[in-house]
Amino acid sequence: MTKTKTEMLSGLGKLFDKQQFIKDVRYGVRIFHRFHEVDTLDGVCVTPISDDAHIGISPAQVTSPYRGKLLTLQMTDGRKWDFYVSLAGGGLGWGGPYQTPSGLTRDV
Repeated sequence: MTKTKTEMLSGLGKLFDKQQFIKDVRYGVRIFHRFHEVDTLDGVCVTPISDDAHIGISPAQVTSPYRGKLLTLQMTDGRKWDFYVSLAGGGLGWGGPYQTPSGLTRDV
């Protein structure tokens, strides 16, 4: 059976264009983890299918001049997320990893 788990991250963060600070922003990141789950004789076997992420930035006007560009969001807990701005007011992470406070990354 295919299932989806949703993770939501939100807070106040800092937005960067490469190393250049743009603005303090509010953000909402939704991560959708899709996986296939099968009951076996030994228990449940879980196979990851895909991850997808959507980012919303407020105020929306701050991202308008950066449409199509790669920006970095530094989240409240120190993690960083690289994403391409696809619409004014938000972005779509295209395979950009996000970092844990320990520096480990996870591809999404």
